[in-house]
This record gives sequence, C-alpha cells and structure tokens, in this order.
Amino acid sequence: MDNKQAQLISNEHFIAFYTLLLCKNEKQNINRVINELKATGVLWVEGIFFPTVYRLGAQGFIEKLAPQAEDSPNTSYLHITEAGKAQLAQWLDHWHQLQSKTTYIIDQAEQK
Repeated sequence: MDNKQAQLISNEHFIAFYTLLLCKNEKQNINRVINELKATGVLWVEGIFFPTVYRLGAQGFIEKLAPQAEDSPNTSYLHITEAGKAQLAQWLDHWHQLQSKTTYIIDQAEQK
C-alpha cells in the first residue's frame, strides 16, 4: 500500500473524502454532513470534522456558504469547488485501486 492509500484510511482523510463525496452533486447542510458521517459507523472521532472542513477550505476544495434566508442563522452549507471535484476524482481512483487489491487478496486467501 502506498502512502496516498494509507492516508485515505486515516480518520481525517476518510472524513475529508466523504465530505467531498457528499457535496459532489449539490451543496450540503453542514449538520447533514456530520450526521451522514456519524451514520457510517466508521472512523468518527469527535474534534476532527471542523478542522478537516477548515483544511479543505484552505486547500480550495470546498467553500462554506452563508445561511439562506429561510434557514436559521446558525445553518451553514458546504459547496465543493472545481479543485475539490478534481481531488475527489483522484481519491475515488485510489479507493477503487485499494478495493480491487483488497478483493484480490481476499479471493486469494479464500482459495487456499
């Protein structure tokens, strides 16, 4: 497993990946993103989400949007940028490679 694939399975990188994936087709309410991440039951660690969102913003991958008129003032949205879409495509490629390699390893082990 190369370094990029190892990074993808860390808590912070999984949260970054899944956040971009959730925002892929439309802006997302930040609370919905948090709830979706928690619902995965995988790799949720308190205190990582907002620093990860900040880092994604600093890297130009997402934008935090202000509340809409019909929302409460505390509601925020996340919107993926073109750079974020490019990064997501790269991460998806790495995930597919990892999935393929994992399937191969499992298949080989089950044949023994």
